[in-house]
Amino acid sequence: MHPALSSHPFQTVWAHWSSVRAGTDLPAKRDLNPAALKTVLPNVVLLERAATDRFVYRLAGTAFAERLNYNPTGQNLIDQLDPAVRDWSIAWFNRSLDERFGALSEYSAEYYTGRVNKVASLYLPLRDATDAVSLFLAVNWPLEMLSYKPAGAVSRIGTDLLTVEPLDLGFGVPDLPRTPERPGVGRGSGPDADTVYPDSYARR
Repeated sequence: MHPALSSHPFQTVWAHWSSVRAGTDLPAKRDLNPAALKTVLPNVVLLERAATDRFVYRLAGTAFAERLNYNPTGQNLIDQLDPAVRDWSIAWFNRSLDERFGALSEYSAEYYTGRVNKVASLYLPLRDATDAVSLFLAVNWPLEMLSYKPAGAVSRIGTDLLTVEPLDLGFGVPDLPRTPERPGVGRGSGPDADTVYPDSYARR
């Protein structure tokens, strides 16, 4: 098990998601018990793939919405991403659902106040009411402040940092680049650029 999955809040989400699996299959949204996620619900989001380039918020926890300064329910997560990383992120999201693997991500989140946080998220695939794998149960957790920038009207994800690490849920994981290719970020910025470090989680 990845070290991050033994740390709050990921441990709670991972434990519940794992407990409602039917054997080796993926759980469905209907299997989830909000009471079991009570301590982490303010930071939980539910995403639905409405199209290959649309991953819509169907539920957004209150703490998550407060950090954004708005409730993103009904909006497309892809629109929040820095344009330079959108295509790369779309490929990751689609392959995670199609090939049934989870993902741990660390990224920069630039909020409307100008505050830039380092944030970690866990994404776990779910089945919808038709049993299609079209949903993500996710938890979003701020790790530390990185910097301040001029205040803006919208929040932006992945401008300064974005890494993703696949989680094997029993179906294998693909060999995908863990960072987008762009100058000064991720690959090309150092020998450890593709590594998601577990000590980031241990600091919480």
